[in-house]
Amino acid sequence: MDFLSPFGMLLVGLLSSVHCLAMCGGIMSALSAQISQEQRKNKAKVLAYLLSYNIGRLSSYVLVGLLLGALGAALLPHWQFGHTAIRWLGATVMFGMGLNLAGWWPSFKKIESIGRPLWRYLGPVGRRLTPIQSPVAAYAYGVVWGWLPCGLVYAVAVYAASLAAPLDSALTMLAFGVGTLPGMLAVGWLFQPVLRLTRSPNFRRIGGVSICLLAILSLLFSPHGMHRLMSAFNPHSEMQLHPHEH
Repeated sequence: MDFLSPFGMLLVGLLSSVHCLAMCGGIMSALSAQISQEQRKNKAKVLAYLLSYNIGRLSSYVLVGLLLGALGAALLPHWQFGHTAIRWLGATVMFGMGLNLAGWWPSFKKIESIGRPLWRYLGPVGRRLTPIQSPVAAYAYGVVWGWLPCGLVYAVAVYAASLAAPLDSALTMLAFGVGTLPGMLAVGWLFQPVLRLTRSPNFRRIGGVSICLLAILSLLFSPHGMHRLMSAFNPHSEMQLHPHEH
């Protein structure tokens, strides 16, 4: 399985939920707390708010995918080793975020400063949308929230750029975002118990190790990575794939 396929990125999103809960659980809890007690009695309304937040977030991910896919299409064809280099960069960022979540490389979080100049402009826009009083406002807040500096989103965005195709890159970002939905919806429904869980050091270590493994697998389960892995276990496979010409 290629980790850049939609299914692969959906799996990455699912397994990255620990990171999402740890980093965004507090935000989701705060937003959920803004729903009035009267509205909380109607589960359908609560779900409408939660889905609106997250659909807005995914909309921004899709836009990022479109932009980076277009950038990749313009630049990578002129760079001989561009696709390989970009995939290694994405895996490195993902591995570093895993170590950071586990508490083993706290300073790696500084990579998120890349997006802070943009967030200085967008953050106040989001604050002006609060308190959230309708699903439409929740969607708008989610669109802003999707640009919150996040190292793991950066890693997936780098992978998306390596596809060098706007629609494919957008689909990759969408698949990743959909994979994070179960965890983010859970923290919206049961925000206090889930938030306590995300503060557990053991829970964060498990999540960090999972993300590190995902980074390694993203390289192994790429077309070239799988070929190298097979060659390591069966040297004759290289000869079979590239027979000598006489």
